[in-house]
Amino acid sequence: MGSNEAGYNWLKNILGDDYTVKRVRLVESVLHLDCVLSVPRDGLAIICEEAFLDGLPEEIKDWDLIRVSLDDVKRLAVNGLPVNSQHYVLSYNQHNDNRYIQTELEKRGITVHRVFFGTHNGQGGSLRCATQPLKREVRSTKP
Repeated sequence: MGSNEAGYNWLKNILGDDYTVKRVRLVESVLHLDCVLSVPRDGLAIICEEAFLDGLPEEIKDWDLIRVSLDDVKRLAVNGLPVNSQHYVLSYNQHNDNRYIQTELEKRGITVHRVFFGTHNGQGGSLRCATQPLKREVRSTKP
């Protein structure tokens, strides 16, 4: 699912010419891009390659990749929250301890903050889905 042509066109129209919008097609079982891709910092991604129908986007092919499986995706393992380039909030629960991702991030010098998060996962969302920005700046390119 991820996105569809209508969503791609809508975002492209809203953002205008100030941004390059690329459609990323995902396997049907994946709800959103943040279920299969997380960017803890520039040059590093947690990713499920098999979820990308057209292969990895060119922009991240040369990055340091922490690879996970579609089974991990089903447990919403990738849906963590990058705070900044040195801190990452990662959920765990009775179905997924997320130790693999934690270990891989720590090997790369990122401090992982573990948060127990169980109930929401069963409904198709995880930690990232349950957060809101403290401050959001909205910039319009159209009058």
